[in-house]
Amino acid sequence: MQTAVSGRGHSVKSIIDPTSCINMHHHYCWGFVPDVDRRNHDVEPDVAVLQHYKRCHLSADRCRQMMNDSASDDTILKFRTELTRAVSQKLSRLSLL
Repeated sequence: MQTAVSGRGHSVKSIIDPTSCINMHHHYCWGFVPDVDRRNHDVEPDVAVLQHYKRCHLSADRCRQMMNDSASDDTILKFRTELTRAVSQKLSRLSLL
């Protein structure tokens, strides 16, 4: 199930090149290596959304409200063939080790 998409910058998820970051939080680089490319790229919700499953940290009422205001999300299915092929190839390579 998916709740409404949060506004920009609300719940950032970063993919960081670890060789470019001096110190970091688990979602954000706090200090970069000098002269590193520091571009940010936003991904539109129609392309991808973050599926981050954890215990709701808001009030019990707000958590219930959000769960009641959810919808089934099959966004990833458009990548099913490509992902299945990639995972199968990786598993095949790992079984050869």
